[in-house]
Amino acid sequence: MGKVDLHTLTALYSLIRRTNSIRPNLRLEVDLSKASAEAEALADLHQSCDSGRLPEQVDPARGKCHLRVVDPVPQLPTVRGLARLSA
Repeated sequence: MGKVDLHTLTALYSLIRRTNSIRPNLRLEVDLSKASAEAEALADLHQSCDSGRLPEQVDPARGKCHLRVVDPVPQLPTVRGLARLSA
């Protein structure tokens, strides 16, 4: 589990860019199903998926990038004392 926010997104983009430069046209999948993500960071990732390119500040050459993101699964809130109420 981890967290994607605007600070960690830069590092994630760097990894994606490096991987893409080693194997161009590789289809990359970022599985965030067990992570949490800030809405702005997730929207930025989806923009990269839709455009097929990483942001210019990460990849000035704006090379093609085949990226797919698996969104985080929303966590249900837990309720303390639920077992006592049902007993």
